[in-house]
Amino acid sequence: MFKQILFIICLSSLFGTACSDDDANVTLSLIGAPAITSPSSGNSYLFDASMTDEPMDIFTWTAADFGFQSATMYKLEMAKMGTGFANPINLGSTSELEIIDLTIGKVNTVMIAALGITDTTNATALEFRICASVSSEVETLCSNPVTLDVVPFPVLVKYDSLSVPGSYQGWDPSSRENVIFSRKNDEIYSGYIYIGEDGAQYKFTKGWSWDVNWGDDALDGTLDPGGADIPITNAGMYFLTCNLNDFTHTGISTNWGVLGDATPTGWDADTDLIWDIDRGVLTATLDLSAGVIKFRANDAWDFNFGDTFNNGLLEEGGDDIPIPEAGNYTIDLILTVGDYTYVLTKN
Repeated sequence: MFKQILFIICLSSLFGTACSDDDANVTLSLIGAPAITSPSSGNSYLFDASMTDEPMDIFTWTAADFGFQSATMYKLEMAKMGTGFANPINLGSTSELEIIDLTIGKVNTVMIAALGITDTTNATALEFRICASVSSEVETLCSNPVTLDVVPFPVLVKYDSLSVPGSYQGWDPSSRENVIFSRKNDEIYSGYIYIGEDGAQYKFTKGWSWDVNWGDDALDGTLDPGGADIPITNAGMYFLTCNLNDFTHTGISTNWGVLGDATPTGWDADTDLIWDIDRGVLTATLDLSAGVIKFRANDAWDFNFGDTFNNGLLEEGGDDIPIPEAGNYTIDLILTVGDYTYVLTKN
């Protein structure tokens, strides 16, 4: 496409100056981005489970104008308000000027699974925009966003998962207890695995068998089909990632603790959480005063969890967790599941 446009520009030079080598750097004049005509900013939506298969709304927009005739593709993107579409979710693509089959169930699931929205009582402000493209050589044109307020309904999200068999669990790829999850269903998997064996090795498998598996032949962070076992040094809780888009992986040892002004050591030091092999949780029993707590790993804030909506589900960097009443508590941190959770039990 770019070469065709450049050729036309050069032909026009027959009536002016000739094309030079610098013409390869011509910047195309992009005329007009699409504009969403429906729905309108400020609309509010209260989702309900009975509406799962109903359309959320019909999104319509004006055509993009690239200054030349082209076959244009449009995609509808969604993001939490204020994120600047840093990591937008693609809700659908079309060559038409409308999307009519966007269901409430799909948006609801994406809100919870991909955007991590767990507040099902209050509205969350979401931004939607239309982006138009004709070629990888021509800049994509995106509309101004419309902002819609949406209250999702609770749903049990089934995440795509990979098994992590290893020497620590008998090399069993069929185990549902040693898995990591793709919370956006985008082939990027992550999660916490407790590996209770010094010098253990593991691999990643898909489909609960050895038919499709990855290791790391060079131990350089690059995955190889059927590759070599991946070793660790010390037993403990590991945060594993596996990206099947670019076939990379990481493994980070994490030692978890609880801290806050409700704990005996306040915000100055963590109280360590210990792995309970029988219950599969990280736990500690200690006296708490009225106040707040948070969870963090490795005595630093790179890995930390709070509970923004006070609903028992943890968010990365979430709000402090309130302790309304002083007493002796057992604190359980549950990381080896799809949604990270915690339980506070007053003894």
